[in-house]
Amino acid sequence: MESKSSIILGMLCACLVVAAALWLRDGADPPAPQPPALSECVAAVDELPDTAELRRLQSRIAELEAMVERLASVPAQPETERSSTPPGASAGSPPQLQPELQSDAETPVQPDPTSAPAGTSRQVAKDALQRLAAGLNAEALESPELWQLLTRLHLLAGDPEAAMASLAESFRRDPSAEFFGEQVAGIPADVRLAGLQDLLADFPDHDELWGDLADTYRDLENPEQAFASYSRAFEADPRDSEWSERLVELDPLQAANLLERSLGAAVDDDELLGNLADAYRGSARESDALETYRRAHEIDPNDKEWLRRITELRPAEGIDALQTAIANEPGDHEIWNLLGSAYRQIGDRTAAADAYLEALDRRPRDGDAIAGLGAADPERALDWLAPRHAEAPDNDEIWGDMGDAHLNAGRTGEALRCYQQAAALDPDDGEWPPKIAELSGD
Repeated sequence: MESKSSIILGMLCACLVVAAALWLRDGADPPAPQPPALSECVAAVDELPDTAELRRLQSRIAELEAMVERLASVPAQPETERSSTPPGASAGSPPQLQPELQSDAETPVQPDPTSAPAGTSRQVAKDALQRLAAGLNAEALESPELWQLLTRLHLLAGDPEAAMASLAESFRRDPSAEFFGEQVAGIPADVRLAGLQDLLADFPDHDELWGDLADTYRDLENPEQAFASYSRAFEADPRDSEWSERLVELDPLQAANLLERSLGAAVDDDELLGNLADAYRGSARESDALETYRRAHEIDPNDKEWLRRITELRPAEGIDALQTAIANEPGDHEIWNLLGSAYRQIGDRTAAADAYLEALDRRPRDGDAIAGLGAADPERALDWLAPRHAEAPDNDEIWGDMGDAHLNAGRTGEALRCYQQAAALDPDDGEWPPKIAELSGD
């Protein structure tokens, strides 16, 4: 429910931004017809089950609609009468907004018919910002949704600095908002950097802000500062495995030292142990990695990731552990896949194919199992695919699977023919052209 409602709310917010821009540009009453996408959003909300989440979503929708309607109803003011400070704003108003309003008051934005159509998104956004400047009041300034609206309008108007300032104001009013990370990623990295540093001065223990700052440093190709920022995010919330994963990606050796020091307070955290093992592995400390993966597996035997890692390092040990897991969960296709991979590692292709077929008995369209079977025993893979192909001769994926099996068997001509047929059945699937090009010598 959370995922679906969030998507609907995001769609609705986008629709309201466009609707507000169009309504506010002319300073007129909103036209009666709703934008089609907005109608679709409202209809989608109406179809959701009656739950607390739905009521929360409907309440936010009503607030957004009321806010836009209130601002849209403000009549346009003559430029000579417009104050540089919005009604209701004072010395306590956020400083980021006031220079923008002064600029608008001194240099009114007028459509230039010689340079662009009046309906371009940038001009519409600039016109909307002028109308918003006339309609802001103290109550509106405390609404995080308003600042999100301003962020989008500033981006449409081509002003990323003002967009970052507006987004920061929205964050200050709701530091828990999930929208922030997604929106801040759409702002140029150099502008984003300064805005995030300012926010961190006010929220020095906010791990997500440190993570966003680290992502920004990576975009700016500054791995040292990125590592330092991820370290601060990890210190703020060591239970969030995202930060330890990012540290290992950047510098396994340095990450191992940092994660070792943090284990005292989190010895029961299998994710942290697994990331430490990844760091050991990336630092060529294979025996330490194996022992740490074992500890992670002991803490959470149901997390198959640790079985996978153990199997990659010690296939024979992994096979024993996987057979024990299968005895407890014989219907789990993932364990059968892991067993097939382990047998392939030690060169037992027959046992590997048997394991992959067991996985396919439990999930017939398991792509990993089909690929593994084709690699372990191409002929048995083709035998398994034959009846499926007969039932669905126009399925491009099955043609592609047959091509992979023929290629593994060394029959490049048959593989090419299968890939070409798959491409003819689904020209939009980008998987087939590279394979065709490779076998054609293009």
